[in-house]
Amino acid sequence: MKKRYLIFGNGFIAQHYAHYLLSRGEQVEVTYRHKKNSALPQDIQRKVGSHLHHARRILLSVNPHYVILTQGISFIPDNEKEIRNSVESNVIAPLLILEAMYQLRKKDKLKNIEKVLTFGSAAEYGDSDTKKWSEEARDTNPHSLYGLVKHWLFESSKFYAELGIPCVHIRQFNTIGAGQDSRFVVSSFCRQVASIENGGKPTIIRVGDLSQERDFIDIRDAVRAYELALKKAPAGQVINICSGTAQPVKEIVTALKRMSSTGFTVQTDPRLIVSKRTRNKILAGTPKWLHAQGWKPAFNLTDTVSWTLEYWRTKIQSKK
Repeated sequence: MKKRYLIFGNGFIAQHYAHYLLSRGEQVEVTYRHKKNSALPQDIQRKVGSHLHHARRILLSVNPHYVILTQGISFIPDNEKEIRNSVESNVIAPLLILEAMYQLRKKDKLKNIEKVLTFGSAAEYGDSDTKKWSEEARDTNPHSLYGLVKHWLFESSKFYAELGIPCVHIRQFNTIGAGQDSRFVVSSFCRQVASIENGGKPTIIRVGDLSQERDFIDIRDAVRAYELALKKAPAGQVINICSGTAQPVKEIVTALKRMSSTGFTVQTDPRLIVSKRTRNKILAGTPKWLHAQGWKPAFNLTDTVSWTLEYWRTKIQSKK
């Protein structure tokens, strides 16, 4: 029997995970709050409201085996600008779904649910300049509002796991790939280079702090990790979704210079340097649980930069 997947949120992660599942013949429903994602089949997307009864209604309608809570504001500066929206989208929205599941299960409904993924962030760990973070870390100490709200989501996930909802908490590191919002670093650099190649002026790409190091993971590797988490992780497990290696942001620029058909210069833009409380020099993790399952990344940073650059070349060219 095919399993039914219900994905809340229709952004970058949801889009790629849904495509992965559809390619495997799975039954997938994706929810959205404001508008559909044009990169997803329109007939699998369902509008859902912001109240508890809306969550109960769609859960009963789909009767899923797997629930994936990807909704939230992931661009860190937006979380600082819109604190209320940050809390509502990153904590309250998934919390309502968890509570709806709990209430329905108490009434002996939703018997099919096998696993629930809550999507946290590496930002929950806080200052990590001196070590790689493992899932066993108990000393999480977020230094940003984004890390704080994702930590609250983790506490919610743990709370409902203890009440019998089979939650697994994902701590997502820097996930990258084609189709990502151009405000994120890899997508931003690739879009600017593709624009220059297409005749855009000036031939400058604007960057932030290139000295930082991040644990980048290709979204294609990440979706394989989500599937492992759903199928094999025990309730209450925390899983780092990361490559296990920190790489300097400047390597993205180096890769683009090798790939680009047009020369460009690099200019630091102070507006692109995030506030001190959201910035670690190095942010890296250890995907210990994933490694124990035999998982390893199939794509390196150069692979993902090339894929993302081709995406932006095609997108910009199609607008001419």
